[in-house]
Amino acid sequence: MKKKWPTDLSTEEKIKAAEEKIEAAINNVMATIQVNAANEIINHSDKLSSQVPYSYAGNAYRVFANEMMRGEVLRLCTLWDNVGKGRNSLPTIAKLIDDDEVHKELWNRALSGRGHSFEHLTEHDDPDFQTWGHEQKEAKIAEDTFERFSEPFKNSIKSIEEARVSEPISTMLDHRNVFLAHSLDKRSKQFPDRATKAGDAKKVLLITMEHLETISMSVRGSSFDWEGSFEIAKRNAQALWHRVTIDVLE
Repeated sequence: MKKKWPTDLSTEEKIKAAEEKIEAAINNVMATIQVNAANEIINHSDKLSSQVPYSYAGNAYRVFANEMMRGEVLRLCTLWDNVGKGRNSLPTIAKLIDDDEVHKELWNRALSGRGHSFEHLTEHDDPDFQTWGHEQKEAKIAEDTFERFSEPFKNSIKSIEEARVSEPISTMLDHRNVFLAHSLDKRSKQFPDRATKAGDAKKVLLITMEHLETISMSVRGSSFDWEGSFEIAKRNAQALWHRVTIDVLE
């Protein structure tokens, strides 16, 4: 019987796929940060809405603002979709690295990259005894350190699974599946509106960044300047929307 993805992949293929999906997820988060900064002004302040009276133009503005929020929600939901070969979601990345052989390979890469040396572990004069002591200590240190190295993998995988079924992520996914993408859920005509609350998108974004940071450090050994990205996005959004004036025709 043919193995199901990603169990049909080799260790190298799993790592490569995880790295590519992490890169894609980071790009998605970067774009979502920009949308979030715009929504802080468009949907979470009266900077623009106060310029639009009850009017035909008001209807158009409401559609625009709602679609901006939907865009942010949909982007965030793709980062928490179920495991899928064509998806760049955190659960998919977690599935790819949830493998002991993957952990060992990444550990070997990290060990090699850091230039670990086990020289001078024993000062006994007998060369044979010195070699034996060196091997024993090397094995012990490697084993202990690997346990510490693999711990973040296990924790990140578990925390991603828990976060996906917890608030506010689970409600946002439910809302997307039922009301924004009806084909994803057959309950679309049965369930009452379970729209996410104001501010939930920002919460989900921050949770996503935290998990993506952990998993990126584990797989790629690199982090990202999220705080700087927020500052740039905020500056960009304010540079545009704070200078916009609306003159309604009717």
